Amino acid sequence: SRRLLVETPILIPTGQHTRLVSDDPSAVATSRAIEQVMQNKGGAMDDPLMKFRTMCSEGAKRPSAGESTSGASPSLLREQSLQIRQEAYASVCEDFPDTALLSWVAECVPDQGHLYVARHTFTLSAAVTGIVLYMLAIGSRRPQNIFLSRRSAHLLH
Repeated sequence: SRRLLVETPILIPTGQHTRLVSDDPSAVATSRAIEQVMQNKGGAMDDPLMKFRTMCSEGAKRPSAGESTSGASPSLLREQSLQIRQEAYASVCEDFPDTALLSWVAECVPDQGHLYVARHTFTLSAAVTGIVLYMLAIGSRRPQNIFLSRRSAHLLH
């Protein structure tokens, strides 16, 4: 049996509009992994996002093979939009090495001896966090809002 758990911060109400919140000072935003890859490539942090947006807007402007968008059904337009977004996403992913996140996590742990445990904890934590956030319909799952605890290798949202 697996021991899956979700770590939540401790909230202590101290007044009508104030609370004390537990914090993990070792937590680092996962957006640092993107920053590191982009710095190594000589680019800016927003380059992948701008590439995605540019490709989506250019793809939306071009007509599909032999069809005009004026008479297309909404479901066809939705499928075309989804295909354009998938192509743009695949193009952005090609710019990142497969080991980008792993090398960043390896730098976040104290030493290489803890890397296996950190990878295992990170994987379980990512799975549980993804499921729980999906079930609770919590949006804003972007790298700037997801943190990795250097102390425990758990993901924090």
